[in-house]
Amino acid sequence: MNYGLLGGQGQLAVGQSSSILEVVNRRVQVRPAQSFISGQAFFDFPNIPPWAKKISVFFNQFSTNGVAPFGIQLGYNGVITAGVTYSGLGITLSTGAGIANSWNSFAAIGGATSAANNFHGRVEINLFDQFNNISPGNSLYEIDGRLSGVVSQVTQIGSGVVIVPYENIDRVRIMTSVADLIDLGNFAAVIEGW
Repeated sequence: MNYGLLGGQGQLAVGQSSSILEVVNRRVQVRPAQSFISGQAFFDFPNIPPWAKKISVFFNQFSTNGVAPFGIQLGYNGVITAGVTYSGLGITLSTGAGIANSWNSFAAIGGATSAANNFHGRVEINLFDQFNNISPGNSLYEIDGRLSGVVSQVTQIGSGVVIVPYENIDRVRIMTSVADLIDLGNFAAVIEGW
């Protein structure tokens, strides 16, 4: 039997459990959960493979020591690059009110409402156009993030487009802005390509 799975073809042998599925022409790389070392301003997922089309970053108990915006940066050649353009908005929703966090030098997913809050959720990074059609010489990525606060019961939503002046990215960075530091968090990633 053949089953379609996210644009790939799955094959299921008779008598096998339906949860066992082999995906043809699709690559998946799992970066297992890593605990963050307190007191740093960022956490990197390096060595993103060139075939990556979708990167899902999972947050568990993510917390900063302040209330400044936090989010994602994309990099190439082992560093976070200059020349990357971020266009979007991160919103902090709390009891019906919204606090906007503009995207400037990073993709702002939101901002902590208190240093005691921690967040769970995920951010998806999707390759939209690679180096040719919409913006020749650039690759376009769409970023969509949703995180939920545990202590203050807020929701962080961020969405927008990132223009990278390279064909591929090789690094995803979780970071804070201003002088805030990450003081807690476990992060994992799933990288998909086809």
